[in-house]
Amino acid sequence: MADPKWFNEEYYLTGKLAQLQSLDKQYKDWSVDDVKKAFSDAGLTAYEHFAQFGHSEWISPSADFDANYYIASKAAQLNEMAYGGRSNWTMQDVVDSFKAAGLSAWDHYAQYGFAEGVNPSESFDTDAYCAAKAVELNKQAYDGKTDWTVADVKAAFSAAGITALQHAAEFAETENINVPAATDKDAVQDVMDKGSAVLPGDIPTLSLEDAVAAAVAGNLPDVYKLDESALNAGELSVADAGHIKDIVKGADNYKADAPFSYSYTLADTLANLQNASASVFNSAKEKLIVDTYETVKAADDLGGVAKAELTGDATNGYLSTEGIKGLTIAQLGGGNGADYLGTNTASSVLFGGSITEKGENGLYAESQDSITSNALNGTFDKVFVNSNGEGKQWISDTTLSLFQGANIFDIHGNASGTTAVASTAKDVFLLQSGDGVNGKTAETNVAKLEIQHFKVGQDALMILNQGQSTDKIAESSADILDQLTEANGITM
Repeated sequence: MADPKWFNEEYYLTGKLAQLQSLDKQYKDWSVDDVKKAFSDAGLTAYEHFAQFGHSEWISPSADFDANYYIASKAAQLNEMAYGGRSNWTMQDVVDSFKAAGLSAWDHYAQYGFAEGVNPSESFDTDAYCAAKAVELNKQAYDGKTDWTVADVKAAFSAAGITALQHAAEFAETENINVPAATDKDAVQDVMDKGSAVLPGDIPTLSLEDAVAAAVAGNLPDVYKLDESALNAGELSVADAGHIKDIVKGADNYKADAPFSYSYTLADTLANLQNASASVFNSAKEKLIVDTYETVKAADDLGGVAKAELTGDATNGYLSTEGIKGLTIAQLGGGNGADYLGTNTASSVLFGGSITEKGENGLYAESQDSITSNALNGTFDKVFVNSNGEGKQWISDTTLSLFQGANIFDIHGNASGTTAVASTAKDVFLLQSGDGVNGKTAETNVAKLEIQHFKVGQDALMILNQGQSTDKIAESSADILDQLTEANGITM
């Protein structure tokens, strides 16, 4: 049996091929002939496939049905009606509504749209065609009637199981019925200007920022394009930025020299830093976070090379970079045991603040999973538990239990501007105030102290006052707690 005149095999096969290629890269090299053969192997013609499957897969049967125009025409109609109290319906709103109802654009047109007067393309006006058909029927006094209306014609089409568009393809020429162009072009164009819709079968075009977010969420499409005018991912963590290399290479419109930019400003775990590529480390517009030597040394890139040399100092365990805002990168677990990340100039930026001294304002490091320190544990035991070998315990058993099995942070007195990052293990943050001489208690500044990933119930904050006055100890401790609460919005 011949295909109906409103169905165009070549157009439909081309649409089906586009759909397959949008869903899976395995079809990238397929042709229309491959699709036709697949149908044939399944015992189907192209029209039979459309009748059974394609109509619900958002594949148009011919160029006379333009899904994008139809969707925009429906949105324009809804806006004119202020349907649902709205006059801002978009193409994507309509697509989402169709999907929610389990309908494709063609299904909606066949079941509802042509009766509602929605136009399937700019070359066909549904109501105008039905009006022209009514004129012909009245001339003929068809079925004894001379008062045929547009509504009557639509009802007759529906009873026959066809749409106005299908009737025109089959009979307009032989019945000498004019096929008028759509009269809603301006309204449709206005809707289209406000944004297109991603239809099933379309390859979505994503900004780099949206692509990274999708990759992090685990729902990046298998096939996608990147918007070449918006290749800026904004601010990312190192873990998120690590997706960029694969995202750029995986785009359907990938170009080896495609420019892209981003900055990363968040503190990350060492594990994430180690997984960062050279593109993450060197391509960012701002570098407010440091990387490890091993990471950069072993990193791969999008055909590029590292832009900064890393040099080490075996004496103190530092690694420094040249040309990256003067950052100094500590070699974790090595050198003289200081185990911290610091900067070598007052203008250097590290986690949003200037860090100019070792020790007090350092960032302490433990090992592979966080930025913490275990280096002080031996010293702590020597001073507070065994009192320099004299066997005198300076703190109570209750206090001592806080430190057992914990990483110890010695933040000292002036903690303003210090950033510490807790590990996944138990951590104790030690704030020391006072000079321990003549009962004097030095002020402790913690107004800008930041402790990241602190776990209530696991980690502890200990305030150690070295003054000899009980009143001063209480006063100083209260001041510290007030500062912490005010600065960080926390309840101690």
